[in-house]
Amino acid sequence: MSHSFKKIGVTVLAGATFMTGLAFAGAPQAAAADTCSAYQSNEFDTPGYNVDVKIRFCIRKSGGVHLAYAEGTWGDGGGAVANFEQFDIHVRVERNDVVKHETTCSLSGDLNLYDSGSFDENGTSHSGSLHCGFMSSTTASGTGGWSADGSVRYNINNNGDGAHTWDLGGSPTIG
Repeated sequence: MSHSFKKIGVTVLAGATFMTGLAFAGAPQAAAADTCSAYQSNEFDTPGYNVDVKIRFCIRKSGGVHLAYAEGTWGDGGGAVANFEQFDIHVRVERNDVVKHETTCSLSGDLNLYDSGSFDENGTSHSGSLHCGFMSSTTASGTGGWSADGSVRYNINNNGDGAHTWDLGGSPTIG
């Protein structure tokens, strides 16, 4: 290979490397990932099959606001008989274990209608979104100690035991 072709090849390679560097330098930084608790599971002894539910709580900071939501899955729902009279997920934004904002959403309709499904901040896999949503937010004042926490208030259909609370562990804290 002649000396001039080597020089052109090195120049093209250097230019491509420089342009690649510019592309990465100009790319926006990825948003911080949500911080979530581990999934927590419960099997509910209902009139139909025992319904299995997995749930976790997540928190994110976006534009000066802390957002908390619940996400999870269920299986063995649905059936000829309604399994739950009540299945309400309570989602809280907390700072240093002090509740700053909370919301409640009912999942009983989907659990009673569908054998399996999932839910997250956008609603359920069957209904798209719930009227009250799973998002809870508060304006961020101060740094550190923010977390998502919550519980489930449930009442199994026709068992005569009334409502019970399933307390769940919260997410790790963020700034």
